[in-house]
Amino acid sequence: MSCAPRQRIERTPSQISVQAVDHLLIRIYLDGTACVDAGGGDRAVKPGDFTVFDLSQVMRSDTGEIANINLLMPRRSLDRRLGDLSPLHGRVFRQDLTPLTQLMGITSAALRPASRRPMHGSGTACPSRPSPSATPC
Repeated sequence: MSCAPRQRIERTPSQISVQAVDHLLIRIYLDGTACVDAGGGDRAVKPGDFTVFDLSQVMRSDTGEIANINLLMPRRSLDRRLGDLSPLHGRVFRQDLTPLTQLMGITSAALRPASRRPMHGSGTACPSRPSPSATPC
């Protein structure tokens, strides 16, 4: 689990061509909000939702203060098992729409209290207040 202040993350065409990263990122939002755009327009993300990003494609994510879990996996390890996942790029999976996303929402709700504990013995805690509503989307 990680905590982060308000931030903007972008993958631009120039970054993609130079970095040659061929991974998928699944981000589970435990607390806070985000607005993501992967070429299909802005999509709002709230606690309990999760997103899928194909890091070989253009994307932008604007967040308020968040607590999340990031799963970064090489594409080849997933493609062999699940097929081409690139069409899911930028998709926001709502916690209340399907049994799988409901399970993810229940799991993220169970992890939320952990977001208020110190991280890795550093003595600093994740934000316990909701993110400002100023995150655009």
